[in-house]
Amino acid sequence: MKLLVVEDDRKIKAETIDDVLASLGHECDWAQNQQEANTLLLTNDYDLILMDLQIPSRPGGKDSAEFGRNLLRQIRTRTGREGVPVVLMTAQHQHCVDLMTELQEIGIDGSIAKPFPASGRTLAVVIEEVIARRHAPRQPARMTGSKEVLTPFAGGELAFYPDRVELCGVTVVSRTKSGQMWAIINTLINRLANGRYKAFSGKALATIARANGGQPGVAGSVRDFRRYVTEQLARELGLNVGPHDVVETVNGYRLNAWIKVNDLRNPVSKPSSSAPDSEVSTDLALERQARILERLRTGERLRAPALADQLRCSHSTVKRDLEMLKAAGKVAFVGPSKTGYYEVVEVGCHVA
Repeated sequence: MKLLVVEDDRKIKAETIDDVLASLGHECDWAQNQQEANTLLLTNDYDLILMDLQIPSRPGGKDSAEFGRNLLRQIRTRTGREGVPVVLMTAQHQHCVDLMTELQEIGIDGSIAKPFPASGRTLAVVIEEVIARRHAPRQPARMTGSKEVLTPFAGGELAFYPDRVELCGVTVVSRTKSGQMWAIINTLINRLANGRYKAFSGKALATIARANGGQPGVAGSVRDFRRYVTEQLARELGLNVGPHDVVETVNGYRLNAWIKVNDLRNPVSKPSSSAPDSEVSTDLALERQARILERLRTGERLRAPALADQLRCSHSTVKRDLEMLKAAGKVAFVGPSKTGYYEVVEVGCHVA
């Protein structure tokens, strides 16, 4: 996992925090003040933020608990209360009950006093507790008044159509309205040789998607996508979708393993994948054949080239689908080879 450490004391960072994170197997970025932290948060996603309360607002500035509190508010404004977990480090842990109460209301997931205890509830224990809580199976929200009970999201199908992307049957990306996110999500369906989804850095996605604003633009698009998915699936399907349930952050951005991609576009426009997926190929053929039947049922006299143009795929692909439909007794070719056309063979009808 990747953490953001916000700590202005270089000695504490190097001699204590780095050792703890290395022991737990986590990577980290380091910010020494509020300004640096906000810059990193614009360009990266983190699994946890470990932040000192008493920090400067900018390089060379004087540290203050007010600046740490302001940073926490900014984090929660961006991610919401259920966004990236925050663990607070503070020497004021036992000295200001009102301050700690306020910070808990803003949204911290854990806290630890400075200097760090050497035994018992150590820094490593606090970090592991917060991570374990965040990744534990979520329970449905309790019924409160007229509020709907949400069911924990447990994965689902991400279906790609020529003009949109649907998750569990709900449109989450539109090609015309969200061109940048369209390019990003189309990139994230690529897999590694072992079948896992490939992770792409913000920099790589910015180049591939030609993102406005570079890496910060990518981070903003992914953040908006996560928020929209959470809101839409809660409203339409009553599902409780976490911010990393669809696009997670592990050495970059990648699709969560429990997401099943179903590409229902033509194979020419499908992004390349290093892992074969016969299931997707079968779904593609069935989808094309259903669209061919729809067009033929209009009564229009169509040949293979015209169908290929309408479906926006190759002539050979349409010819292969038509041959399969003919073999299944669903269509027939009527008339001479040069001027004839295809029509649907309805049940009970006979074509001479």
